[in-house]
Amino acid sequence: MSFKTLSLNFLLLLSYVSTAQVWNSPESITPIEVGQTIPDGALVNAELTPISLFEVLSNQKAVIVIYRGGWCPYCNKQLAELTDVESKIKELGYRIIAISPEDAINIKESLTKNKINYELYSDPEAQLIQNLGLAFYSSDRTNNYITKKSAGKHTGILPVPAVIVVGIDKKINYIYHDADYKVRLDSNELLSIITTLN
Repeated sequence: MSFKTLSLNFLLLLSYVSTAQVWNSPESITPIEVGQTIPDGALVNAELTPISLFEVLSNQKAVIVIYRGGWCPYCNKQLAELTDVESKIKELGYRIIAISPEDAINIKESLTKNKINYELYSDPEAQLIQNLGLAFYSSDRTNNYITKKSAGKHTGILPVPAVIVVGIDKKINYIYHDADYKVRLDSNELLSIITTLN
């Protein structure tokens, strides 16, 4: 067993919380709330290196975008539109981190396709999205679509897309989610919210 595999297994253990749950539908989820501390989680970056969410946050304010995967056109649109306000978000002291349960081998394609400079990560076992209360079982039809459109492993679990704003203390200051995956938080509205929080 390689060091990389051992590290990932250790991070996966770190990310487990007993309250993790996968719901049967996106309408049933009960997400984490404002004021709570965001849980740590085991992620994998574009270079296929395991890293924890807390390592990524590194005591910085952040906008965390939870998306379904690079196979999803609505996610790609959202990720691309974020690039329009990225510099202003950074000026306000935040970094942008986007996370999906999609296999990490697909991240580089998403970065290139959407001309993204901010960071994308894989939540390989969908454990973080479970701990955030955003996870639900995807349908057979969706699973078949994902298999055709992307490479690597698919857990059969998807998140309700969300945007979470966290402070240096890792406390959640704002969360947006909608059970309808076609509805996303407008980038300019996000910028307005962050400006108010500052």
